[in-house]
Amino acid sequence: DAITADGRVDHAGGLVAVIMHDFQLGESFPLGVSGTFEAPLSGDLYLRCNDALTELSDNRGSIDVRFTHP
Repeated sequence: DAITADGRVDHAGGLVAVIMHDFQLGESFPLGVSGTFEAPLSGDLYLRCNDALTELSDNRGSIDVRFTHP
């Protein structure tokens, strides 16, 4: 079944982000189809599917992501 960036009801498969600051990963947070967030600290932003790291190999598909600054 196709899943959007919002994921399933439990957010599994949805688009999440995490910020790496000083070589430490912060807590991930959901973005979904139309997410808005204010970065809690500076660093590199990483996006990924909300799935267990050991379960990523069976995923497929793509999404387009656009960031805008208010």
